[in-house]
Amino acid sequence: MLPRADAAAFDSFVEDRKRSKCLEGTRVEILKQIVDWGTGHGNENIFWLNGLAGTGKSTIAQTIADAFSDTSYLGASFFFSRGKADRGDSRVLFSTLALQLTESSPTFKIYIADAVKGNSSIGQKTLERQWKCLILHPLSELDKRLLFPLVLVFVIDALDECAGDEDVRIILRLFNEVRNLTNIRVRVFITSRPETPIRLGFGELPGVVHRSLVLQHAPRAEAEHDISIYLRHTLAKIGREKSLGKNWPGGETIKTLLQRADRLFIYAATVCRFLEQARFPQKRLTEMLSLTSTNTSSTKDLDLMYLLVLTTSIDNASEDEREDLSNLFRQIIGSIIVLYSTLSTASLMEILQVSSTEMDGALEGLHSVLDITGDANSPIQLVHPSFRDFLLSSQRCTDPRFLISGDETHTELFSRCLQVLSSSLKRDICNLDNEGIRTEEMSRRRIQEHIPPPVQYAAQYWPVHLHSSRIVNQLMDNPILEDIYSFLEKHFLHWLEVLSINQAGVEAVTLIETLWNSAARFPVRKTSTPTSSTNY
Repeated sequence: MLPRADAAAFDSFVEDRKRSKCLEGTRVEILKQIVDWGTGHGNENIFWLNGLAGTGKSTIAQTIADAFSDTSYLGASFFFSRGKADRGDSRVLFSTLALQLTESSPTFKIYIADAVKGNSSIGQKTLERQWKCLILHPLSELDKRLLFPLVLVFVIDALDECAGDEDVRIILRLFNEVRNLTNIRVRVFITSRPETPIRLGFGELPGVVHRSLVLQHAPRAEAEHDISIYLRHTLAKIGREKSLGKNWPGGETIKTLLQRADRLFIYAATVCRFLEQARFPQKRLTEMLSLTSTNTSSTKDLDLMYLLVLTTSIDNASEDEREDLSNLFRQIIGSIIVLYSTLSTASLMEILQVSSTEMDGALEGLHSVLDITGDANSPIQLVHPSFRDFLLSSQRCTDPRFLISGDETHTELFSRCLQVLSSSLKRDICNLDNEGIRTEEMSRRRIQEHIPPPVQYAAQYWPVHLHSSRIVNQLMDNPILEDIYSFLEKHFLHWLEVLSINQAGVEAVTLIETLWNSAARFPVRKTSTPTSSTNY
């Protein structure tokens, strides 16, 4: 069974309510250029659409994937998203694309099934082995038998959200190999921020292989035209729903918002979500228009917008309550933005040991920047990754009440995860011995019952949170060191058992390597080693 990233495809139902396409009449020239390239015009097999956060790359990727799906050119799509389980993991990219290929064509299904036959562990192999076995070889076999040319498009969104800088460069190099096919013209459409690993990866490819388009370098008039259409369309809808009159908010207001957006679609989207959530949108709009900043950064107006959202969320609280809310904000929202996999409200409450009242208080008024469903079993997610960037930057988030320290948050999450595991792990946690059931025969429901999501998350990510915090450099005199030793002495094998049950064998090796790299800085404890006294 090949591993598959949930909700990675462009048309995944789970994401349907959040992913939006370009409004009609917007992005016309850019979409035309991409579609012309994708249908076979030009020699480049890779198209790289890069741009700063908030410029609308994912919306374009969604629109392109949808368009190529309608014309049957789309082979597969993968929308990366850091912190959303497998959607940030390069190791499931090619297996997910391969499974989508089997759904698009019975012929692909045969070739990929043959490739997997006798190689059932291919999903745990290197990226190079997965690529050759699951994608390149099946395409090559089909290429030999085609009588007519075939165009096949892959859409890869937000490659910068993929974990592992070296993996990103490998992925780009492997996609380059499809240029040698004769009858199949593979087109790979990639969006990302212009991060260094991706720029270096493209720099290693021959110039004729890829085409680049920098989104923020598109003519200003085009971007302003498109954002203007979005603002007029969305604000008019808000005006109708809240009975604000057909002339609300007025042409001058649209012009001011357009100027402040400065070609950032996320600014316009945040404004609209903020007004949509407001009880008195006219008053909120007035506050918004009164904001000024001496900052000359390209994100200054977006930063002011985010600060307004945050300060408004605690406006109605007393002075004492504001301090409590600020502390809860840094604890809860800070955790949300650095989690390695999304957690439901209930799971996050259990890990952080906060009450539902505290959780609700921290999330109150943040619906314009967080996707909050109100269901305790649904994950809390960022509307846009630029909010994470804002909260982690002292240059951008100038209000200390909301500034998040990534180091401190990783440290707290490491400590909380260790507490969850110490109180939950035990020998034969799923009672397999008593019932004679093998691990591979266990149902997902049974696993969830004995190893609930908070325990699963803690087991998989506590070493990663430890490694991501600067506490690793300060363990010599830190009492946390004793907690680590104590945990490993009592629960090392229990921890490995949980990873095994969750079919995280490959991840277990990586986690132990991470722990080992962190432990290289630990002072040696002479009394015992973690594994020698583990009582399994």
